[in-house]
Amino acid sequence: MVAPLVGRERALAELDRMVDPCGLVPAGVLVRGPAGAGASALAVRWAHTAASQFPDGQLYVNLRGEDGRPREPAELLRRLLRSLSGDAEVPPGLEADETAARARTLTAHRRVLLVLDNAASARQVRPLLPGGTGCAAVVTSRSWLTDLLVRDGLRVLSIGALEPDEAVGLLESLVDPARRSRAQTERLAALAGYLPLPLRMAVAWLDTHPDRTAADLVRLVEGVDPARGTTPTARMTAVLRAGPGEGRFGRGEVPAGPGPPETSVGPRAHDRLSRR
Repeated sequence: MVAPLVGRERALAELDRMVDPCGLVPAGVLVRGPAGAGASALAVRWAHTAASQFPDGQLYVNLRGEDGRPREPAELLRRLLRSLSGDAEVPPGLEADETAARARTLTAHRRVLLVLDNAASARQVRPLLPGGTGCAAVVTSRSWLTDLLVRDGLRVLSIGALEPDEAVGLLESLVDPARRSRAQTERLAALAGYLPLPLRMAVAWLDTHPDRTAADLVRLVEGVDPARGTTPTARMTAVLRAGPGEGRFGRGEVPAGPGPPETSVGPRAHDRLSRR
């Protein structure tokens, strides 16, 4: 199930404009946004809507490991080659350059879409870019990755926070009116930085604490030790992780954790977005 997006209609339309499967060169777009902006969710949503334009398949590749560290390009290439070749075993000892060449050969006469999520550097992304003119790659990152823009011709789509009324509207559409007031909803949206991910995290907390209200959540988020929650996503993550011991939270005893929160597209290294 793909979660509904709020306030991203323009971004979806811009991706439609930027990615031309009938172009003379492979299309590439970098979706850049801060933590919590929902770049991953946007890319995956667009990939589902554009699936018919890429009949030979759509592949999702997570460039970040489960420990939060960037995956090595050689590992990613082997996974990608295995997926493109129908899960055939990749010969052991194959050099990275040859693996990349084989992957590009497999996409040369196909129309394939790659979603390359959580990119940390151009070094990670470049070997994975498809070679076929009917192919496209949508890359997500918290960084600008300007080397990809300059050397590989990727376009950039920058996203950020929602408009305040959109953020408030999202909360109001998902939270029982009996558990929130307009002022509490506005305050909660501001504490979430008007960012989609912490807003969804706030809704998740309220869903899993049916006897609590938006005012309770506002109090908890405001009580976060600033040293342990420097961003809206980190603060909301700490509240979610506090669990039954949430009373310890205001004293700074519940760490936000070293890694990023889970995204809406899951932790696997690669997935087929289609059956092909």
